[in-house]
Amino acid sequence: MTANAIVLIAVGGAVGAGLRYVIERWVTMRQRGELPGGVFLVNVVGSAIAGVVLGLCSTGDHIVSQHQLYAGTQMLLQSVCPRFGIEVTFVDATDPDAWAAAVRPGRTMLLLAETPANPRLDLVDLDRLGAIGGPMKVVDSTC
Repeated sequence: MTANAIVLIAVGGAVGAGLRYVIERWVTMRQRGELPGGVFLVNVVGSAIAGVVLGLCSTGDHIVSQHQLYAGTQMLLQSVCPRFGIEVTFVDATDPDAWAAAVRPGRTMLLLAETPANPRLDLVDLDRLGAIGGPMKVVDSTC
């Protein structure tokens, strides 16, 4: 894992064997020292995105995200971020060039993608997104 990567393992939904397995596996790997410091277990997907955005961005920062998003994420980016002075630019998720064109060097902190994206299941080209220099990349893939 690179120094500018954060991995969030978001778990939610009904408690059952699958959820227990994820939590038990994460705790075991953490106890054995098998996970780097940037891997976190978050109990609700919305909390994961809000934690990353508000934890990494400050007043004057800029985020590039996509139009097609889970409604809770869209609410965070359209309503909460502006209250904290965080500017958000929305792009077409399926156009890799739009992501790069929207980056503002020195100001863009995050490229926030969701793939497959709600509600149309649009796909983001993660190879092209990852190749964009500068901002951290955050991908929500929690269908």
